[in-house]
Order: sequence, then C-alpha cells, then structure tokens
Amino acid sequence: MRDPPLPHAACETHGTAFAQRHRIEIDPASEREARRLSEPEMAALAAGGRHCDGPACRNPATCIFLERYMRQGQREVLERLACDRHVAMFSQRLHVEPGPSPEEDR
Repeated sequence: MRDPPLPHAACETHGTAFAQRHRIEIDPASEREARRLSEPEMAALAAGGRHCDGPACRNPATCIFLERYMRQGQREVLERLACDRHVAMFSQRLHVEPGPSPEEDR
C-alpha cells in the first residue's frame, strides 16, 4: 500500500502550471513593507544589541524591511534591519522603497 502524498506548496513566482501539473497548492504572494525607524525604535534596537543585517555590518539600523508570507500554510514574517549604507541593497533585493518612520507620518 502506498503512503498518501505529502502536502506540497509552491509560491506564485514558481507558476500555476507547475502546481496544476503536480496537484499542489500555491501559497499567496508575499507582502513586503519597508520604513524608516523612529528615534525610540533605533535606541531600543541599539540597546538590545541589534544592528544592520547587511554583510559584516555593525552600523546602527535606520530602516526595517518586513516580508510576510505563507510557508506550507503557516504565516511567516522575515525582518531585516538596514543602516543608511545598506538601504539600497535591501530595497533592490526586495523591490520595495522605505516609507517614512511613524514619527514622520504624523
């Protein structure tokens, strides 16, 4: 007797044809957001030892990049911090430009 097939999931990026061919679900596209950090947020991150997630960078974070996505039916959130030097790298990689900080929004 064969085991039932394991549930698989594919993102929209990898195509519906593949999913239909293999009878698997397609996870919805990820939601991406980026914004500048407020002064209190920057201070709290620095106090907690958090800094830019750029390669080998220890500069204070000035922006946050969030990516919310589904992975095999579970909601996941990926958070990346960037300093002014690495904002462009994360913006290009994630295809999102940072908005103003919550303080600037008011």
